[in-house]
Amino acid sequence: MAKLLETVDLVTNFYTYEGVVRALNRISLTIEHGVTFGLVGESGCGKSVLVRSLMRIIQEPGRIDGGRILFYPERDAGPVDLVQQSDDYLCGLRGNQISMIFQEPNAALNPIMSIGNQIAESFLIHRRKELDRDASTTSSLIPTRSKSRLRKEALRRVVSLLEQLGIANPKEIVHRFPHELSGGMKQRIVIAIALACRPMLLIADEATSNLDVTIQAQILQLLLELKKTQISSVLLITHDLGVVAETCQRVGVMYAGNLCEVADVQELFSNPRHPYTQALLAAVPKFSQEGQLKSIGGNVPNLVTPPPGCRFHPRCAQAKPACRERFPADTHLGNNHTVACYLYTDQSRASAP
Repeated sequence: MAKLLETVDLVTNFYTYEGVVRALNRISLTIEHGVTFGLVGESGCGKSVLVRSLMRIIQEPGRIDGGRILFYPERDAGPVDLVQQSDDYLCGLRGNQISMIFQEPNAALNPIMSIGNQIAESFLIHRRKELDRDASTTSSLIPTRSKSRLRKEALRRVVSLLEQLGIANPKEIVHRFPHELSGGMKQRIVIAIALACRPMLLIADEATSNLDVTIQAQILQLLLELKKTQISSVLLITHDLGVVAETCQRVGVMYAGNLCEVADVQELFSNPRHPYTQALLAAVPKFSQEGQLKSIGGNVPNLVTPPPGCRFHPRCAQAKPACRERFPADTHLGNNHTVACYLYTDQSRASAP
């Protein structure tokens, strides 16, 4: 399949009073057209930093210090390195070709703007020529005090979008404010904002973590249905391995700013290779399990002073002397399966720390 987004040795650091937090350590991954890619790992492993780096919305004291972010807007054309692009280019990209669903809808929505106006912003910013064309031939479906025919056309599109998302009474919802909606409804509104311009890549950062199980299942099912018709690929950030198993085709496992393992979902769940991946899967509760739940011993390292070599080695029962010296290179195991571990590579192939 054709590439949509690719990172090459991506490095992101945060410059704090305590020292440099090495949040991303040479991350390389590829997301292809039509694929739902899951990214899993413990809290603080760098998942959210990675997706914010992809969107180029890392704020001070954070900074992208190395690597490339290659975006392929046309299948038959060369990539665009987002690290090198101007703010104007990125403003035209965000919400248009690449969109993001943030983890907390209450923080993502403006409390003093109506729902309709918040969704309409995407159309007014990125689809202004289309609005101007359609406004001259399409009558407004909802009453509005706005004298702007472009805004009327944008609101008409908002109503149509909310209908596609299965939201009841969309003509009423567009005039409401965030505090008047339930948590599940607000999450659907955030999804509507992200999908307004039919992006090529949708990034969902823990999009269902704050919802109850029933609403979570509805949102995930909605994303799967929308991917078939409106968006090319999804990058799903989650702690829930069950969600990954049900919704993703590819999965990457992160630990302490490193990408440990990448594989097809069935391959990774049936044949995990990295000791950290094995420990994560072993810690998932099972219906037949008796006694104490399994956990991963030790603590996540301080990324101001990370351990040398493989950052998982202080917690790894299979660590070798080389693990304490240099970070292992990626090893391709077949079946589209890649792992960064000395159990599967020679020391001579190791990368720099």
